[in-house]
Amino acid sequence: MSHITHLVKANAQDTAALSDRDQPLGDEIRRLLRRLDGDDQSTILLFRRPPGVHYLDLIWGTETAAYLQSAGARGRLTIDIRFVDDEGRARQYLLGHRGGRYRGDPDTELSFFGGRGGTSVYAHEVFEAEEAAVVYSHYIATGWIPDGFLLREVRWPRVEGAPEVVESRAIRPDPQRQFELARGREPEPSATAYWVQTNAEPEEPIDGPGLEPEDKVGFGLEKLDGDWRWGFRLRRNEPEAPLRPIDPDFHGPRYLAALGSASALTLFARLVDADGATHLVAIGRTDPRFFGDYFEGAPPLSLTFSGGPGRIEVFPGELFTSAEAFEIFRHYARTTRLPDGFHLRRLPTGD
Repeated sequence: MSHITHLVKANAQDTAALSDRDQPLGDEIRRLLRRLDGDDQSTILLFRRPPGVHYLDLIWGTETAAYLQSAGARGRLTIDIRFVDDEGRARQYLLGHRGGRYRGDPDTELSFFGGRGGTSVYAHEVFEAEEAAVVYSHYIATGWIPDGFLLREVRWPRVEGAPEVVESRAIRPDPQRQFELARGREPEPSATAYWVQTNAEPEEPIDGPGLEPEDKVGFGLEKLDGDWRWGFRLRRNEPEAPLRPIDPDFHGPRYLAALGSASALTLFARLVDADGATHLVAIGRTDPRFFGDYFEGAPPLSLTFSGGPGRIEVFPGELFTSAEAFEIFRHYARTTRLPDGFHLRRLPTGD
């Protein structure tokens, strides 16, 4: 199986693992940058997978504090980088071409999401997709950007006066500090037993307004199409351990999740064993037609989601329909346990 080192978040919501199975990661990033149109496809964010954290734990809306991102369209986009400095503070800078001048306020407008979003930058802070692809490839290989660029610090709220500008070669962040996790949107406190989540959208309580709890699960699974709706998660409502700093013993919350489409999806869960340790497992059938696949060297299948960037390798016995998955989800919601009669394949964090 491919070793997952980086993840990419598209349009501030859909996160997928990048795999070098079909092509180098730099080529995949170039493809994603070329796809930006300033409308439906407006942003991408690239971050490295922290050691000891399985990428499947990261696709539900959490990224590291350090990342490289772009916004705009393939012919006019920005590049900014965020990193953690030696004092543990997150710092963010916009890249600019060498030789550019920072006079007055930024005077070049860039729009995205069909005009619903936008930003003002200096003219030399505008890039084309091919230029950006070189920067992203260097970031994948080294964890930093190439020499020869100007960096303008971005601060909120905005600070009056001349911007702080440095050359990219003047900064060399500590690699180990870049793996701290930055949580995304946190749900409001609730007495509900479970939270449900589609893709990396905000979680909602299973007993909140709208459909009945079991109907919410059934609807969420039936609507999976492997593209715009690629994932559904049922998470237990329990306190989570602090997520920073990252360490090899990090474990996510307990949950049951589905990836794929209603006609072919895979199930995985984070469970707690008798010793209190958590493990991420893929769920499979014990039917004799499939069980031998796990032990006789049968090649896994490649199941794509999130419209293609997302990929997970599974065995034939680990594919379910939404109706089959619903019965497993219903049992889990009622008992906090998976039903008997399934094979659980532990997923190593290095995948």
